[in-house]
Amino acid sequence: MIPSVRVYKQTEVAMHNLNASSYATVQYDWIQDAERCLQVLSSPLIDYKEMIGDDVFEEFEKARLKHMQ
Repeated sequence: MIPSVRVYKQTEVAMHNLNASSYATVQYDWIQDAERCLQVLSSPLIDYKEMIGDDVFEEFEKARLKHMQ
C-alpha cells in the first residue's frame, strides 16, 4: 500500500512547520505536527518504497536487518 498524496503533503507541512517554528508557536500546532509525524513514522517502510526509491529502500532494509542481529 502506497501512502496517499494527502499523507505525504501532511508530512511535508509538519516538517516545514517544525523547521520554521519560533518561540511564539502555539503549542497546539506542535501537537498536531507531532501527531502527523507519528502517523507517518508508524507506517511500514514498504508503504513508502515507491516514494523513496528502490536504492534508498534497500539501504534502509539493510540497516534495519543489521540492527536486528
